[in-house]
Amino acid sequence: MIIDDEPLVLRLAKYTLEKNGYTVHAFDNPVDAVAFYREKREGVDLVVLDMVMPDMDGVAVLKSLHALNPRVRAVLCSGYNQDSQAKDLAPLGVCGMIQKPFDTMELLAGVSRALAEPAD
Repeated sequence: MIIDDEPLVLRLAKYTLEKNGYTVHAFDNPVDAVAFYREKREGVDLVVLDMVMPDMDGVAVLKSLHALNPRVRAVLCSGYNQDSQAKDLAPLGVCGMIQKPFDTMELLAGVSRALAEPAD
């Protein structure tokens, strides 16, 4: 699942991941994404999550997802350096960080690394 309010980033990430065999549910609205996750969380292995969005930032989204499923796994994306925040959020399921702007290889590597980590 990808949550990002930037249409171009969302389309590129969805296209790249689907082209490489992943099933992707993409959302530009975090409220809709949380509602989807509430219903379909068993089918979501990983969330790629933008940290800076209007209405609901990435931390709020992550907390909502974690409340629904304490085993949620997420990779954070941001144009700002938030490596320390990613480490602080590890207890909420964060297992990686991708710096924006990213290229397709960075996205694929970040997703692959996160999925290779054993689930708690």
